[in-house]
Amino acid sequence: MREAVRAAVASVVVLSLLVAAGLAMYASRPLPGAGVKHLRIAYAMMLPGSSTVPHKSMVEDVVSAFKSWYKERYGTDVVVDVSYHDAATFAKRLGLGRPKYDVWWGGRVQDFKAHRDMLLPFNSTAKEELNRTCWGCPLMDLEGPTPTWYAWCLYAVCLLYDPELLPNAPNSWPELADPRLENQVIAPDPGMDPFTWGVAISIYASEAWRLGNESAGWRSAWNISLAFWGLSDSLASKPFLSALEVAAGRKAVILCSDIVAYHMLLEAGYSHLRLTYLNGTLLFPCPVAVLKGATNEQVARAFVDFLLSKEGQAIVAKRLMPVRPNVAVEEPVRNPFELDFPAIRAVNRTFLSMAAEFMHDYHLSWVVKLYDGSGEEGRLRTAWLWVRRAAQVAEANENATRLYQLALGNLTLMCSYVAREDVDRIYNQTGGWVEKGDYVDEWLRKAKEAYRNAVENARMSVKAAGAAGTAGLGQATSSEGQGYWARTTDMPASRSEGEPFLAGLELLGWASLPRRDELGR
Repeated sequence: MREAVRAAVASVVVLSLLVAAGLAMYASRPLPGAGVKHLRIAYAMMLPGSSTVPHKSMVEDVVSAFKSWYKERYGTDVVVDVSYHDAATFAKRLGLGRPKYDVWWGGRVQDFKAHRDMLLPFNSTAKEELNRTCWGCPLMDLEGPTPTWYAWCLYAVCLLYDPELLPNAPNSWPELADPRLENQVIAPDPGMDPFTWGVAISIYASEAWRLGNESAGWRSAWNISLAFWGLSDSLASKPFLSALEVAAGRKAVILCSDIVAYHMLLEAGYSHLRLTYLNGTLLFPCPVAVLKGATNEQVARAFVDFLLSKEGQAIVAKRLMPVRPNVAVEEPVRNPFELDFPAIRAVNRTFLSMAAEFMHDYHLSWVVKLYDGSGEEGRLRTAWLWVRRAAQVAEANENATRLYQLALGNLTLMCSYVAREDVDRIYNQTGGWVEKGDYVDEWLRKAKEAYRNAVENARMSVKAAGAAGTAGLGQATSSEGQGYWARTTDMPASRSEGEPFLAGLELLGWASLPRRDELGR
């Protein structure tokens, strides 16, 4: 018993000595300097379907340079923690308690605007050195006396292509309807990819500017969309994986954001690829902001100041389009301020701001959600392939021609179902496109009906022409009847004056539909 007690006492003594030694070591540890600062950054630029962080090396270079800049300016070290987030989902997690981050870096401007009450208004030291806009694109929050966000780079939709497979790349939006692109191009999925969210308004803005008429631009933009998505073999719901299809030579070209394109060229090392902006490019701001309630507000504001400074923008310009005209870019990055940059020179920005989400939803309803290359009826891709088949035999006899024209009219109904003149009325009726559910549901129903009718009329046209077989179009049977015609006015025999030449629809014998005066209900 005494031996056990002695052992226990000895153990206590040894443990006490160890604790004392540990406390002494802890007390003598080197303490961080009193001036050490901290900064937490959420870099929200990741895209769905991939763990790739776009331009991560740029982020690391910016952070490294900022730490040196901050030390030199304020005489203290700063510890920077960067976490990487999906651009589409990060904003949805904001607002749950005290912010976990000090700086929100990257994402869609729409999300920053939607969370404006969570952003800290402040005048950056770089504010007076920056332009307010670049070709009409805002470079900071202009909706109040003090900006809540600033653009740290600009981006746009572009073409990333393999020059060996596509030696003469399209230079304009109408050229995207070229039939030589069929099954060699990948169209974006703006419902999944946040940085191609504005592809519909980009096409519209370009065509309205090119044609000098908003109504003509409206019809042309939807014709281009129908043709290009119809020609596309797949949609880029996972942009980086789709871009790899082009890098591997399995596809010739992808329509994507230049955020993806520059990453593939500069970060991923696919230097054999090329990037081009289409004539009539619409620029978008990629914002950065300080979150209200940030634990490290002073350092966060300093970070934004540095990112917008000439030194910070010089780093950005190695990978993306800068927001300062006086910094040098490195090939293949373009300077958006240069006079030869193919930007849209004049556009109704008030209408774009009002109708951007309207056009996005219209595009999703008629083109993206119903793309589906499975061969199912009521889908754009199925209707496109059947109408293409009917176009080949449409001149066989009068009945084949009539049924083909009905098929083509249904395929292109989107271009006239809602006219440019309808948008303002619908926008006001829905409380600023807030109560939009009924319209979106209607568009989906009407699109399915139009594509089903297009398939049925095309089948009957093929049968009327006496064509044998439907190779490449899946299982199909012809139906008896006089054909189905979606509610619209009769189609003219030739293209209207001023309408663009769209090769993809021209191959179908395209003749543009006149504008409807009222929205069909």
